[in-house]
Amino acid sequence: MSEQDRNNPLHGVGLDAMFSEILRHYHWEILAEQLKFKCLENHPSFAAATKFLKKTKWAREKTEAFYLYRFKQLPIPTDEQHELPPRERTFPSGLEEQDPAVIKLGDKEFFDDPISGPKFSKKTGFVESKSPRKRAPATPKPKLETSGDSSDPWAKWK
Repeated sequence: MSEQDRNNPLHGVGLDAMFSEILRHYHWEILAEQLKFKCLENHPSFAAATKFLKKTKWAREKTEAFYLYRFKQLPIPTDEQHELPPRERTFPSGLEEQDPAVIKLGDKEFFDDPISGPKFSKKTGFVESKSPRKRAPATPKPKLETSGDSSDPWAKWK
């Protein structure tokens, strides 16, 4: 076992075991509110949720980060560590896991709170919490030109 594997709490923990552990502690409603997955909101089932996590990389990484930083209460990663997926991150040796965070319905989502956790984007993964990426201004869609005859909507293409 390499030093990197020895210092990663996710090493040797399967996705099913990890998800069942956080599900037993937080239950469906809180996980649906914190992770914002539709498969957890409407008719949740363990099989459907784990199938979704196995197929969807961004959802798996988001769940792993929730497991590390909310359930295990490990320190928030540095900027260099943010660029790596949670399974590839390392932690200082001798770091002890804490009790899971107390989360109630209505609490601020972990991934949207810059104080407690990283920003997360479905398209790009984790974004630095100190300087979030700014969204480009929306470009207006060009309007279709219509001819003077409003009775035939397909007149332009005839």
